[in-house]
This record gives sequence, C-alpha cells and structure tokens, in this order.
Amino acid sequence: MDIYFCSPKTLWPPDICAILLFYLVVFLFLIITNSTSILFWKEVLPGQQILRSGYLKPIFYLVLFGHLINSLFLPLIALFCLRHWLSFQLLLLFILNSIFWSIASFRLWINRFKYDLPILLNFSYAIFALISLLPFVFWRICFPNGIYESYFLIYVIGVSNIFFIFFSCITGRALKREEESAWANGISWIVDIWPYIWPRKSVHLQLTVLACLFILAIGRAINVLIPLYSKWIVDVLSAPEPYFCWQLILIASIFKFLQGSGAQGGLLNTIRSFLWLQIQQYTTLEIEVALLRHLHSLSLSWHLSRRTGEVLRIMEKGVDSMNTLLNYVLFNVLPSLLDIILASIFFFTNFNIYFGFLVLFTMIIYLISTVIISEWRISHRRAMNESDKRAGAIGVDSLINYETIKHYNAEELETQRYKAAYQIYQKAEYKANASLSALNFCQNSIIGFGLISGCLLAAYFIVSHNIEGKMLSAGDYVLFTTYLLQLYGPLNFFGTIYRTIQRSFIDMENMRELLKQDIEIKDAIGAKELEAFPGRIEFCDVSFAYKTGHPVLQNLSFIVDPGQTIALVGPSGSGKTTIVRLLFRLYDVTDGQILFNGTDIRMLKMHSLRSRIGIVPQDTVLFNDTIRYNIRYGRPTATNEEIEGAAKAAAIHNFITSHPDGYECLVGERGLKLSGGEKQRVAIARAVLKRPEYILLDEATSALDSKTERSIQQNLFELCNRRTCVIVAHRLSTVIHADKILVLKEGKIIESGTHEQLLENKGLYSEMWLLQNEKGSGIDLKINNEEEEINGK
Repeated sequence: MDIYFCSPKTLWPPDICAILLFYLVVFLFLIITNSTSILFWKEVLPGQQILRSGYLKPIFYLVLFGHLINSLFLPLIALFCLRHWLSFQLLLLFILNSIFWSIASFRLWINRFKYDLPILLNFSYAIFALISLLPFVFWRICFPNGIYESYFLIYVIGVSNIFFIFFSCITGRALKREEESAWANGISWIVDIWPYIWPRKSVHLQLTVLACLFILAIGRAINVLIPLYSKWIVDVLSAPEPYFCWQLILIASIFKFLQGSGAQGGLLNTIRSFLWLQIQQYTTLEIEVALLRHLHSLSLSWHLSRRTGEVLRIMEKGVDSMNTLLNYVLFNVLPSLLDIILASIFFFTNFNIYFGFLVLFTMIIYLISTVIISEWRISHRRAMNESDKRAGAIGVDSLINYETIKHYNAEELETQRYKAAYQIYQKAEYKANASLSALNFCQNSIIGFGLISGCLLAAYFIVSHNIEGKMLSAGDYVLFTTYLLQLYGPLNFFGTIYRTIQRSFIDMENMRELLKQDIEIKDAIGAKELEAFPGRIEFCDVSFAYKTGHPVLQNLSFIVDPGQTIALVGPSGSGKTTIVRLLFRLYDVTDGQILFNGTDIRMLKMHSLRSRIGIVPQDTVLFNDTIRYNIRYGRPTATNEEIEGAAKAAAIHNFITSHPDGYECLVGERGLKLSGGEKQRVAIARAVLKRPEYILLDEATSALDSKTERSIQQNLFELCNRRTCVIVAHRLSTVIHADKILVLKEGKIIESGTHEQLLENKGLYSEMWLLQNEKGSGIDLKINNEEEEINGK
C-alpha cells in the first residue's frame, strides 16, 4: 500500500514513527540537495578559488546563477511535500536524483585539473543529464492529476542548474588558470576596498547606509503593488456596474509618484540619492587619502619609473569608477535582481507554468548573452583604455616640458606625436563602440521576442476565459503586460549596468595595482628614534646598485665626525648624488651599513631620520604657492618672524620685500617665476628654518653664476657651522674649506684629504682643479673687475 502525505496532521496511518521518519527524510533531503551550494558559498567564494579555477568566463556565471537558484528554490521541494499528495516512492526518487547530482558535480569540480576524463564518461554523464530532464516532457505521466505544476517546475529548475554546474566542471578542467574576467578581478577588488567603503568610525553614516537600504526595500514593494492597482482599477472601470474608484487611483498615483518614471526618478530615489551623497563623499575622501599616503610611502625608484601625469590619471579614473561601481551595484544591480525574483515568483503563482517559463527563459537567455558578448568586448575596452591613458600621458608630458619644446622648435613634433597616439585611441574606440552596437542589437532582439510572445500568450488565455479554472479579465491583461514591462525594464538596463560595472572594474585595475605596490623602504620592527648628538656618520663597506644591476657604489667606507664638513667630488656618474639619497634613505644599500651615531640607518625611524637632516638639492623644485609657504615647508609650525629670519640668513629677504606681494608672492608651478639663484636661496632659507643636526648640500650652487655663488657661500658656511655636513660639488672652489674631500670615480674613493693635500698628490683632484681654473679664469677676472669698479664708485 502506498503512503500518501498531505501534512503531518493528515498522515495515514497515524503512526508517530512514520511522522518522525517523514521529518527525517525531509531533513536529509534539505541537507543533501543543498550540499553543493553550501560548499560553494562557504568555501569557494570567500577563498576566491573559483575565480582562478579555470572556468570558461560565461560558464562561471552559470555556475553562480545555478548555485544561487539551488540555494533559494531546492528547499521548497520539501515544503511542497508537506502540502501536496505525493507518494513516498516519488519523493525517494527525487532524493536519490539530487544525491547523485550533488556528488557527481562536486566530484568533477574537485578533480577537473587532476586528470582528463575519458570522452565516454563525459558522454555518459551528458546522456544521464538529458534523461533527468525527461520528466519535463512527460510531466503528465510522472505527476497524477491534482499535483500542481509549481512543484514540478522547482524540480526542473534544480535539475537544470545542477546540469549547468556539471557542464562547467567538464569544460573548465582544460582551461588556463591565469585567464580571469573583469568581474573575477572585480570581486577580489571589492574585498580590497571594503575597508574604505564601510564607515567604521561614524554611527551616523552607518545609519545612513541602513536608511538607504530600507528605502530600497520600500521601492521593491511598490513595484509589486503598482501592477496590482492597475488591474483593480481596470476591473472596476470595465465592470458591468462601474463606479468612480478615486481611492484606488489616488493610491496608485501616490505609489507612482514615489516610484518615478525613470531609474533615478521618484521621491524615494531622490531621498536615497541625497542620503547616499554623504557616503559617497566619505568613500572618496578615504580612498583619495589612502592612495596619496600610499604613493608617498613608495620608493624613489618606483616614482622615477612612472610618469606623473599617468599616475594622476589612474587615481582620478580609479576613484570615479569606484563611486560608479558602488552606485550601480547597490542601487541598480541589487534592485534589478530583487525585481526579477519577485516578478518571477508572481508569474509562477498568479498565472501558470507557461507564463513563468517564458519569462524565466527570456531572462536567462538575456543575461547569458549579455555576459558572453560583454566578456568578448573586454579586450577592445581594455585596448581603448590603455591607448587613452597613453595619449593623455603624452599630452601631459608635452605641457610639462613646454620650455624645452620652445628651445628646440618642437611644437609640430609634439603635435604629431600626440596626434598619432590619439589616432591609435580612436581605432580602439571604434572597435569598442562597434561591439557595443552588436550587444545592443542582441539584447533588443531577445527582449522583443519575449515581449511579443508574452503578450500573445496573455491575450490567448484571456480570450479563452480560462487559466487553470480561473476566469480572466482585461485587468489581468493589464496586470500581466504592466508587470512584464516592469520586469524587462531592469533587464534592459542590465546591459548598461553590466557594461558600466565592467568598465569600472577595468578602470580600477591600475588603481588597485597602485595600492598593491609593495613598500620597499619602511621602518623595521623595533626601529628607534635618531639621537640628536653626537652627529656621527659612518659608511661601512657600502655597495649599491640600481635595479638594472650596474654597481654605482663599490665597497665605500668613510667617516664624518660630529661637526665635520666633508666634500664629495668627482666626475659625473661617480655616485655622489646616490650617497645623498642613501643618507636620506630614499634607497637601501645593497651591501654594507650606513651608521648614524653607531646605529644602522635601517633600524632608525624614517620620520626621525629625515626630520634631523636638512638638504639644499641640486634642482630646487618649489610648490605652486607663496614664498612664505615654501620657506615654512622646512618647519610648518614656524612663526612669520622665524620665516623672515631664515630669509635674511639666506640673503633673500630684500628680494622678497621688493616685490609688491612680498612673502605672499606666488612662485608658479615648480617655482618657474623665480630664477635659479632665487630658488636656491629659498631652499637655503627652508633648511635654515628646519634647524637640522645634519646638512646635505647636493650641488647647492650649481644653478648659480660665479658672482651669485660667491655671495651665497657665506650663507652656506653659516648653515654648516657646528653641524655635520656633507657637500656634493662639481665646482671645486666651493669645497676648498671642507675638513676633508673625498674624490670618487666609478663608485670608489680614489683620493682623500684636504684641498692642499690633494693638490700636492697630483691626482684626479689636481687635474680637475687645473682644468676648472683654466676655463673659469677669464670669467672670474671679469667679475672681479666689475666688483672693484662698483666698490670704487
């Protein structure tokens, strides 16, 4: 005898053991049918294993969609078992079928890279998958009268999606692991930027986020109610005895006012956009600050290998794309998915299986085709993005080097270079837009087919006045068409959403690379502060090479005693400026040690080290601000009196006060409004204001003429007085008073001593001294004569 179930109360025979057995079977059924989905959501997605597992790109989304449907719908099979009369044998058959597919699909997914499955085995699995779908054809035979079609539909959805999972496992096993889609990168990117999105420290902003989500939920409910009210209004007005249903019309109008006519219209969306603006500003500020802080923490070698204009463009496009991504995902993708799910449930429950299957089939085909074509467009979009970035970098580089271009009459050359780069961008843009047109045509064709088929089907059942024994009216047609258009609305918008999010993911890739760049130079664990005294510097067998591998310094050893001034001279490329950069720890030594007061420079906190070192660089670059700001940069807490005192010490105070704007005079970009000597004096004033214990002069007077150089020498001597000082110089006349002079050649010290000692040695220093005096004697004599004439007057 068969045992039938309607509910536990109608179980026959009324045996407690049978009831317990029934609940046990249902419980096991829930666990087994969802085992694959549970493993997917719990293990695969958080670990990002599936993103690198080698799935075909479109198949990845089928897997994701299949597991999502299984997680939502397969448990409903057990719920229908409680409601409908089903034989125990049929229930057991479904359970065994689900067990098989859960084990088979998961086994194939685990082993897809371990070995190649035989063709015959793949064929047999495919045949079995087709056989499992046969009940869809013979559902009248498999299910006796009285069984609702909804139960069987859930079964078909479950088996179909398990088949998709199985198919993805087979096709994905031979693919290359390194091939990832923009969405796969995007998911891991969202994980990376999540700390910048959620306002952890602001309860007010957290409540604002929750308020936006609540408004989103209200909007979804209104989308369900509007078609229902349209049906009720039409039914009342077309009834044999119509009446003025102003209440229904008023409520429907209010709902429509809240919903709006567009994606961003309506009162609810307006309120939500106003509230979300605070979250968007928070996110923008957090990511901008994090990017700038991270860029400042990167090494000098990284910055020298990048174009500034290109880096700024990456930052700008990355931040804009991140805001676009958040808005589209939270307020377009999520609402669209909810609308699709609610509309699908509505069609399955209020109409029959044909309507539900038509809508669901159209939706799945639309989504899959959009994903496949959009993934194909990635290469074109990426090429366009790269060429746009290259053209922008060329334009910025051309404007930065404006003066050099004028020197060489290279305007036409730069114009042609930019034109060629922009033409490459236009070719890539043409291919990207052509593929976009193909995508739009495919989407419109699918939506048009679904809309026409749905309207014809609705009209047929309404004319026949019967759908599962229920009489239909004109209001039902309005209900169906209204809801159908409301369902296809988000579907039609999904193409734009997908392309925009995909473009945002691509644009954010470079910004993600910036944030992922390793910080080469950073404080070591246990690093300590640099003591102010005594002020000793020691190079112990130091060697250094840039990434190219060519050694710049080789086994360099010397000592700078406290308060001593040491000079580094030698031909270009001998490693003088590299030593200054090593002292500032812009690079780390390749081998050996640099000691400050007996402590390895790598065990000192960089902020402490750099706060005690003052520098006058060879090429002084000023900020596009006032002279006061640029001098105060040496010590931001300095008073105006201290700034003026530093300017007087650098012999630039009189020049500043002679300008109409005085200390508020703008210096221009990179200080281009000032001469080379004036910029050097500003740098000296900045160093004086800093009050450092160590002074580094890197070709400090290289940009000055002989007359200005001599007038500023006294300022430099006063700056170095009683401080440990390292001078890098090309003009030997500026270092004759140094306590010790080191002569470098090809990264090695070949001579060492005072000025007089080195002249007596008749080595490289002596040759350089004689050569410079021969070249500069005539100029120096002319300057001296002019000075004597001025003094005589």
